[in-house]
Amino acid sequence: MARIAFLMPAYRSHAAVHGALAAELSARGHEAIFVGPPSLAPHARREGAGFQPFPGPADAARIGGGLPGFVRLLRDTARATRAHATGGPQALGRARADIAVVDEMEPGGSLAAEAAGVPRVTLAASLPLRRDPGVPPPYVGW
Repeated sequence: MARIAFLMPAYRSHAAVHGALAAELSARGHEAIFVGPPSLAPHARREGAGFQPFPGPADAARIGGGLPGFVRLLRDTARATRAHATGGPQALGRARADIAVVDEMEPGGSLAAEAAGVPRVTLAASLPLRRDPGVPPPYVGW
């Protein structure tokens, strides 16, 4: 059976969606492995998936706090994406992944899979944002 790597932002909500798919694939005989920075490890354990780390942020990007919080979120997210793009290819190799399931909210995951030569599919774990200029996104707090 296949060894399936899951790459995503290190948020509980994203891990729960990936975890549901991982559990179903595991029940069908495949091996599910979360691949990511140390901040993803507790989510992998909770979801019953294996874990293959790469160097990266110890904490997930923080959400909230108005404009300063939004700037912090952008910086934290850029660090996480950089970690996926630079450490992900080697981690996918160590995991001996046959295919990667990559969260659409983590562009570094797709870059990592492509660099490692691992085929990938994307998974949408987030609700679509309302594109109304009068309604700010829910993660900015203003």
